[in-house]
Amino acid sequence: MDEEEAEADYDADGEEQYRRRDKALQVGALFEGYGTHYIDLWCGSPPQRQTVIVDTGSGITAFPCSGCKECGVPDYHIDRLFVEDESSSFEKSTCDKTSDCIMGRSNCQHNFCEVSMSYAEGSRWNAYEAVDKCYVAGLHETPLVADDSSTIEGDDLDPRHAADLAFDMTFGCQTLVTGLFKTQLADGIMGMSNQVSTYWSQMFQAGKMGSTQQFALCFSRPPQIKKSGTEAGAMTLGGRDTRLHSTPMVYTPAFDKGRGSFFSVKVRRMMLRDGVYGMSAKSTDINPNKGVTVLDVTDSVLNKGGVIVDSGTTDTYWNSGISTEFKRVFKEKAGWDFHNNAIAMTDEEFRALPTILMQLVSDDDTNSHIVDFYKTDGLAGAMDTKHPSDVIYAIPPSHYMEYNPQKKTYTCRFYPSERSGSVFGANAMMGHDVFFDIDEKQIGWAESDCDYTTTITEHGYSFEIDGTLKDVEDVNAKTAENTNNNNNNNNDNSDSEQEAPANCEDIRSGTKCQKIEGCTWGWGKCTPGPGEETHSDSSTDVPTVDGTDVSSIEDSDTSESESLSLSDQVMEHAFEIRVGSAVFVASLVLCFCYCLWCRGSRRNGKYARTALAPTIEMTHGSNTNNDNLGSFQDEPADDDFGSDSKSNASRTSSQFRDDPSSEPEFDGDFA
Repeated sequence: MDEEEAEADYDADGEEQYRRRDKALQVGALFEGYGTHYIDLWCGSPPQRQTVIVDTGSGITAFPCSGCKECGVPDYHIDRLFVEDESSSFEKSTCDKTSDCIMGRSNCQHNFCEVSMSYAEGSRWNAYEAVDKCYVAGLHETPLVADDSSTIEGDDLDPRHAADLAFDMTFGCQTLVTGLFKTQLADGIMGMSNQVSTYWSQMFQAGKMGSTQQFALCFSRPPQIKKSGTEAGAMTLGGRDTRLHSTPMVYTPAFDKGRGSFFSVKVRRMMLRDGVYGMSAKSTDINPNKGVTVLDVTDSVLNKGGVIVDSGTTDTYWNSGISTEFKRVFKEKAGWDFHNNAIAMTDEEFRALPTILMQLVSDDDTNSHIVDFYKTDGLAGAMDTKHPSDVIYAIPPSHYMEYNPQKKTYTCRFYPSERSGSVFGANAMMGHDVFFDIDEKQIGWAESDCDYTTTITEHGYSFEIDGTLKDVEDVNAKTAENTNNNNNNNNDNSDSEQEAPANCEDIRSGTKCQKIEGCTWGWGKCTPGPGEETHSDSSTDVPTVDGTDVSSIEDSDTSESESLSLSDQVMEHAFEIRVGSAVFVASLVLCFCYCLWCRGSRRNGKYARTALAPTIEMTHGSNTNNDNLGSFQDEPADDDFGSDSKSNASRTSSQFRDDPSSEPEFDGDFA
């Protein structure tokens, strides 16, 4: 951090309030997929790994579960399907009406909350709403558990600290995936837009993000991708991490003044700078305007349809209003007509390609922590003396040109072709730590090499990847558990769930609800109920899963994973069900045991963990001409679950339910 920013970190009394405010709670590794970046999401008790694309352009986390047929496993995805029966803390949301569902896009169908999503490039998925204990990042190949003594105050760089931040998360358990969702490397997607259903928002509401609603994404691009995991940056939760920065962080304001729930920016000018003057926002010449050509395009054209920052979109797309002028200036700089076809070029020709510079609208107040706007990398300064506190954002050819090592060709992944609306995609975000400050409604920008592995190694932690999943590790004991680890993990969960909250309504987990005296779980909610029993048999319309009475199995202290994974053991726990007949009790227990045996028989060997080979060549979808990539989609796509617009309009507000009048998420070209 340079001297000027360091001075800004202290108040008049010398107190380090600025740095303390931005202290992060967790820094975790990101990995490279096919153009997009993904993170490890560990869900269940014991945890199962699901790799998910980090997507600031959508609001729901979803991944394929055991009922998903032909869903990319094992041919494409990294991990096996998520097996609900193997998690003792898993719950499927139930409902009587749509307002009972937790997520805003869910619809109540057949007593369950169902949700679907479709994307402009043709992909889609269907899912049902579920709740389970989850955390992100940590060790790439080791599931972690932590007991109630864990706090959120651990070392943010310690990978094992991730387990301390686990919480009951609502997500989509996918039953159908098509298109790129089937063939992508990552298993699913993690919504990180500005919505209450997103991962970061749920983490904050669960009390696991401290007092700040902030996160940062730092993307790098390694030359090769391995299915076992290729570290490619970092995600910071609960703040930012200046240890990753090579320039001071500067900010753009009012990200909520653009398109609905997206993180938006406004562009004042677009420029192309001769390649000889470097790839950074700071020119290699003392004159920052040397070699720079400003596109003769008005700001109204530049911002037509809005400009969003979308980490789930592989490439960068701009509205076609800039196309003619952009191509003219590009040819002037590069010496050849701009196109998006593969082209061979020498190293010298590649280095001569221009760097794209975006001047993002900001103001003196937003960047008031900077002492001198004219001597700070990343600010306009002398490039625009009328707006020196604007942010200069560089997209060098190494980011917008994709190299194919097999064919030894480059393909430009900047597309000035959209009818309306523009997207800063993952390739434009690379080489920067992009900080999403929801509290202040601003976005921070700092150049970075995003080297997560080196950063944590320098601070005494290791992060090795050998392609083999390890046994569950008890973080508090600091030793790896072997054959008894799953049982210990389940016992820890049982103990932690005995403490009752102030109100039953505060509980979001069905399993936790049923273990609290005086609370009853039903229809996707935890409500006050009879004190003697935590589940009721009085309902005449009891929801079922695969024909099994859900209410009869939810309160077992023995997880199904124990019964199924240890097939030679007998069940050690009985159900406590209030019925009027001993015969009925015996029949119910026998039926349940039979169902468990059937499920175990079906699952054994069916969802083997995917092989580590073969690797798959990077692709960007089949739509190279972008014919069906249009403006931002103003209405959610119809789904197979029969979405009812009237029921959507009448939804009541809940913890994860967005304002029904707000704009739906961007269903764009996520990959």
